[in-house]
Order: sequence, then structure tokens, then C-alpha cells
Amino acid sequence: MGTGRVARLKPRARPFESAAEAFRAGRFSACLGILAYHSSSDAIALAARSLIRLNRLTDALANLEAGLQNVRELSHRERGELEALRASTLARLGRPLEAQRALDDARAYVFSASCPDLEAEYHQIDAHAGLLSGELDACERACSKVLAPALMVYGARPHFTPLAHARARVFDLLAAVAAARHDYGAQQSYLKMSFEEMAHCAVPDEWYKAEKLAGLAMLVRESGDRDDAAYVRTQFDAIDWIEDLSPQRYEILRSLGWAGALCGDHLGAFRDLRAAAEAAPSIPLKIEVSLDRTYLARELRQELTAREELDHAEKLSESVCWESGSAQDCNVLLLLSEGLAPESPTKARRLYRRYRALRQKLRGHAGHFDERARLDETTADATICRAEGNSTRATALFQQAFERWKELGYNWRAALAAIELAELGAGDEYAEFALAEAARHPNSWFAQRARALGSAALH
Repeated sequence: MGTGRVARLKPRARPFESAAEAFRAGRFSACLGILAYHSSSDAIALAARSLIRLNRLTDALANLEAGLQNVRELSHRERGELEALRASTLARLGRPLEAQRALDDARAYVFSASCPDLEAEYHQIDAHAGLLSGELDACERACSKVLAPALMVYGARPHFTPLAHARARVFDLLAAVAAARHDYGAQQSYLKMSFEEMAHCAVPDEWYKAEKLAGLAMLVRESGDRDDAAYVRTQFDAIDWIEDLSPQRYEILRSLGWAGALCGDHLGAFRDLRAAAEAAPSIPLKIEVSLDRTYLARELRQELTAREELDHAEKLSESVCWESGSAQDCNVLLLLSEGLAPESPTKARRLYRRYRALRQKLRGHAGHFDERARLDETTADATICRAEGNSTRATALFQQAFERWKELGYNWRAALAAIELAELGAGDEYAEFALAEAARHPNSWFAQRARALGSAALH
């Protein structure tokens, strides 16, 4: 006879291979749940990879340092992998000297492990650390070691990250270097190479593949190239969009919306932006896409829609703690300040100052190494100045943005600044530039406003 008590069964541990499959599918929290029942060096390394992907860097570092406590029990391959991942985590945490020491510690073990794929990942980690420290030449040198013909090693041991993945990440790093040097054509080429490397690799990494497609989509947003947009959309439709990949799905849909607007497909643009809002995984990103819709609605003279979207964005912002947010969240604060400027310049200025203070603390923010991000700041500042009635400073800032966007080859961005300058009475040459660019994008949201400048000049 039973006692009436129900025995509690311990959950059965799932095999390590299930954790690896979850990681490769982009399901990092599920991966960590499976690894909770594993204690091998491979499990520690995979847990660290998942924590890094989730941006839980402090947890990743603690996990790796615990795994390195009993180094005598580790093989050269195991110790080399853990030390290299520790170096990567320290670099991401903004601790470059410690990261370099960790790379030095890892080197002997990595190159004694008879594992070319681990060596490639080591060089890729070294390159990433160089990029984070602003050492572009050092980053390129490390990248070249990954892209060099692989040596044939007798009895080579397998590694979790295959060579193709390291090559894809190196192409991504080279894209960042190209962007830092204002070579945006090369940036796009490298991003395509990164995506194609992953697309043709037999070993999947769906999160990283989606990340690279999102990066390509952002460049398509700037170029408005129909063929590139079609390529991104085709690849987008081929991805299995699980919930864990919603941040990348959001970015791609948002970028496709702006690309469509530049081509004059405003209905499609609002459709993509609405889908982006549904995919947005956080409140700040929901605010961002609502501000996008505010901007487009204003330009298309849909004032009621613009007002509703702005009110929605402002209401959502009340629940956000910006000080604890990411670099991406910080950018949303900049957009919010610019969006509020026409109606609430005092509040807009306050938010802009708050953005600037936060941006300085975020080491990974694009504003520290990408001029395009700084030009977005210049435009927001100029917009607020104009709303405040400070036409002199607004004109100077818009002129700065106009010249640099034009020099960088972003002519439609320069045209937006030219429209503002023409309306501020800075000179007919700005109206002429805006009209010329509007002729290249005759159905875009800004073409009607540019053509109004020509009509005003006739009277």
C-alpha cells in the first residue's frame, strides 16, 4: 500500500547535443537550461557563448573563471578555448589590458591543441579586441590570419565553432573597419560576404545569420537600392523566425520600411513598420518604430496619425529607465528628443542632454567610432534649435550635416538637411540640391517638400 505521497522525480538531463542544437537555432535561454545539468569544459564554454549572446557578460566571465579553477584537469584545447572566451568577454566589458593578458595566457594552449578551427577563432577574438580598442590596423592583421589558407593538420581535433563561422565574423569586423574609415561600399561588400559565408555553411548559427542580414538591411535603408532590398526580403522570408530572433526580425522590417519609403512605397512602408512594431522585443524599440511612423506621417501631412503616434511613443517612454538601457535604447532617446522638438522644444532639449550624458558612458555606442551616428546627433540638435527659435545655430548645424552627408555619399540624407537650410533662408543652392535629389526619388516622402521649395522660389 502507498503512503499517499507522490514521489518527485528529478528532471532527466538532456544530452549536450540538445544544448548545441538550441544554441545554433538561436535559443540561448533554452541552451542554458539544458546545460544546467552538465559540468564538462565544453558545457562551460557553450554556456559562456550563450551568456555573451544574451549580453550577460558579467555572468559569462564568472562562469569561465569558475571553469578555469582546476586547469590541471583540462586538455590544451579545453583550456585554450576557455581562456580565449575569457579574453573575448573582458574585451567586451571594456577591460582591454586584462583581455590582452588573457589572450597571452590562451595562446600557448590554443596553438598546442592541434585544432585549426580553434586557432581561427582565437585570431578572430584577437581582431575583435583590437576593434573595441580602436586599433584598426591590429584588427586587420588578426583578420588576415583567419582568412589565410588553412593549414592541413594531421589528426586535427574538432571545435564547436567551425572555420566558416570565424571567417564570417572576420568579414563582419572588416565591415566595421571599413565603416570607421568611411568606406561604406566596402562595408556593404564585407557584410554580404559575412552573410554568404554563414548561408553556405553546413553548421548553422541562425542568430548570427539573422544579425548579418539585419546589418545588410540597415545599409539598404540608406541606399534605397531596389535590388538590394529585394535580396534582403528574399533572405528574410527564408528564415525561420522564432521568438528568440525577434530583435533581428524587428531591425530588418524597420529597415525595409524605410527603404520602401525612399522608393515611394509609403503604404508598404507603414505595413513593414507596423510589422516591426509587432516584432519589437522591448518598450524602447516599440517607441522607436512609433517615432518612425510619426516622422513619415508628418512628412506626408497626415497630422492626426502623427499626433497619435507621438502621443503613444511619449506615453511608452514614461515606463523606460534609460540609464540602465543599451546603446540601442540610448539611440531611441535621441530620436524621441528629435520627434518631440516641433511641439515641445523644452522637453526635447532636456531629453537630448540626457542622451548625450548617457552616450558618453556607453563604450560600445556607435557615436564613438561611426561618423554617421554623430551626424544623427547633429541633425537632432539642429532640429531642436530650430524649434527653439535659434535659427543661427540651427543653420550652422544643418550646414555641417549637409556637407558631411554629401561628402560621405549619402545624398538623400544631405537633401533632408538642404531642405531645412532652404526653409531657413540659407541660400538657393540648397533648394537646388534638394530638388535634384528629389528628382532621383520622385515618389519619396521628402520629394513633395523639396518641390515646394521650387514653387516658393517662383513667387
